[in-house]
Amino acid sequence: MSGRLRLAATGVQDQWLTGDPQFSYFLMNFKRHTKFSIDYIESQFDGDLTFGKTITCRIPNDKGDLVKNLNLKVTLNDPSTGYEWCPSVISHLIESAELLIGGQSIQKLTGEYIYMHQQLHNTDDDTDQTVYFLNSHGNRIAYSGDYNYFIDLPFYFYRNSSLSIPTCALTKQIVEVRIKLRPLSELVSGANPENAIATLKKIAIDTEFVFLTNRERDYLMSRPIDYVVTQLQMSKFIMKAGENTKSVLLNFSHPVKELFFVSQSEAAVRANYPNKYNNISNVKLSFNNELVFDRDRKFLVYEQSLKHHISPPENVPNTFQQSEFGMYSFALNPEMYYPTGQVNMSRIVHKLLTIEIDPDNSYDNNNTRIYALNYNILRVNAGLAGLKF
Repeated sequence: MSGRLRLAATGVQDQWLTGDPQFSYFLMNFKRHTKFSIDYIESQFDGDLTFGKTITCRIPNDKGDLVKNLNLKVTLNDPSTGYEWCPSVISHLIESAELLIGGQSIQKLTGEYIYMHQQLHNTDDDTDQTVYFLNSHGNRIAYSGDYNYFIDLPFYFYRNSSLSIPTCALTKQIVEVRIKLRPLSELVSGANPENAIATLKKIAIDTEFVFLTNRERDYLMSRPIDYVVTQLQMSKFIMKAGENTKSVLLNFSHPVKELFFVSQSEAAVRANYPNKYNNISNVKLSFNNELVFDRDRKFLVYEQSLKHHISPPENVPNTFQQSEFGMYSFALNPEMYYPTGQVNMSRIVHKLLTIEIDPDNSYDNNNTRIYALNYNILRVNAGLAGLKF
């Protein structure tokens, strides 16, 4: 009966904690959701479906009410004798993936960002046991003959069902995905990669459609709706051989929630090791000559990812090469679909970034890229969609 005694032993201090209670840990009100169903529909690309080309896929707006996810399906055969596919071949195959609505670019991703997104947003077990076998994340897949790859395109609505594209409300516009493919010579390892032969046997998009009740669909079609979306910006520059520190002015705009830092030697580029990165030793950022942060590798690689993401941006279990990049978050929880913190880069005139790297060697130039993930507003109204800024 000591439990009853502890309940009776209350005082004025307890009123701050349990006075006028608003919920119970032992009772729950069940909330009924609206009815829906999900279906997957494969859509084909238009254009020359070969390496090095830009191809476009139209997402049908009459096959479902919402677009919840877009998955790229690729079938590759073995390259010619003496060559093998590079690590992370499918994310590297994608030079860029662009989402367009009514011809307007809503979000444009790079294959490198898709790789980084996979690394940060999945557990090590998921990356090692699932993502690797789906799209060779971080390494090569040993196989003979045709192999079917699958890679999710992490546009702003990825894993966020409330941000699904309301195709039922876009009666006057078309949703498209435009993919720029890398040439074959950048995708294989071996001597003289320009002489390699391989076939892109199939490439298509699996669209995850949601079907709604008439009442919910009419709601989406009858009033303006604003969606908080994300976009990707990139600033890139070359650090000459022996130049381990460089200061640059960033030209980012809009409310930015997160920054990513990548440095890669030209030796890794020539060898087609897409995610063989230099270590980021230190990054310093100043706004209008006021210091924002000045942090070292441990903070940028480990501490920030521990606070804000599922996994760190470091080597994955299946990886044979260094694949480490840095990050910094202005948001409390950047993985949430709604804003939890940001800095308006449009209102800051002078954005000076100083980066220090630990290069792979001392005789090659190093390509350095800074990514910024920013917010924007997508308004859907009267059959049309457009960005607010």
